[in-house]
Amino acid sequence: MKRSLKKVIHEIEFKKMSFAREVSFFEDVSFKFPMETVVWVRGESGAGKSTLLRLLAGLESITSGELLINGEDVSEMSFEEFLPYRLGIGFSFDLGGLINNRSLFDNLMLPILYHQEMDYSEASQWVLELMSAFGVESYKEDRPAMVSGRIRKSVVVMRSLVLRPSTLLMDEPLTGMSREMISALVTTISVLQAKWGLKNIVIATGHEMFGDPTAHDVVEVRERKLIFADQRQELREKIG
Repeated sequence: MKRSLKKVIHEIEFKKMSFAREVSFFEDVSFKFPMETVVWVRGESGAGKSTLLRLLAGLESITSGELLINGEDVSEMSFEEFLPYRLGIGFSFDLGGLINNRSLFDNLMLPILYHQEMDYSEASQWVLELMSAFGVESYKEDRPAMVSGRIRKSVVVMRSLVLRPSTLLMDEPLTGMSREMISALVTTISVLQAKWGLKNIVIATGHEMFGDPTAHDVVEVRERKLIFADQRQELREKIG
């Protein structure tokens, strides 16, 4: 097995970043993300929470400005140049993201084997450990269309964990999951933090699990900006 190219992410910062598709989502955003903590992203529906996570994961490219990771502007990097950072990022889609003609087990194995992050024996053991923790090991040979939405969602979430990332980006990870699966996710995140170097977690969710803002750094997507929750009044004064 080749040596891993994975880079640990220590800093993430936007400098005068703008992003637009059909409409403008972000405009002239300068923002440094808190590191080694849980960042809870909030905002109105359509404000750009999912878009923000996709930008951080390199799945969308900013329109202008800079996205700095560990001090490097990654906004103009090629796929190959960005790959070491991508390998350190676990991304959980809100919906979808599974390959329909592969089993659930294969869907979880593919990222590990493709990037040669573990040998087959270690990868298989780790994937089965995850599936057992989430209570879906008995469905490992089933394809996505053969199982319930609850099980598919759990596999989508697990896939963000299989490469043992240092940075985890999760878009509504708890929607549609059972209480037992949510508990399994919390436990698995704790294991990744303690044993495998997970440092940074950015979650966009409205779930009550994150109902206590004092336990997290709360960032709001508002008026095409990113602001800490306690900065809302300051923003109102600036734009008012």
